Amino acid sequence: MVTITEISKAFGVSSMTVSNALNSRGGVSNDKAEAIREYARKLGYSPAYMAKSLLKGRTDMVGLCLRTSPEDPWMAGILHRIQDRLREKGFHLNLGISDGGVERELWTLNFFREFRVDAVIVGPLGFLEEYNALAGSLSHQP
Repeated sequence: MVTITEISKAFGVSSMTVSNALNSRGGVSNDKAEAIREYARKLGYSPAYMAKSLLKGRTDMVGLCLRTSPEDPWMAGILHRIQDRLREKGFHLNLGISDGGVERELWTLNFFREFRVDAVIVGPLGFLEEYNALAGSLSHQP
């Protein structure tokens, strides 16, 4: 996988210049920008998902934290529909199975936080004390 750094070395320019050329921003002559874009296309350059997320200010990911494995066909059908609806809206579903209680659920929520998911769905909880144990962590989600 080719990187902006590799492209910048090939052209003897900075990574910022390559980024500007690839994103059609100013500061690069039209000829050089087109040459950089063509070179990137030839090599199959694709921006890193997380780098794009930083620029956009969102990840387009939704975290789903389940307490049990979705082996039940009914639950699997619901998950499929959730994923389809999210995909239609340009989101990706990130699934975490937390079948070890509140500690595992908190670990999964922290994982989602580190990936900066845009939203989190947790369930089914079933008991007020479990919700209260997770509520503090959930309040810190974007």
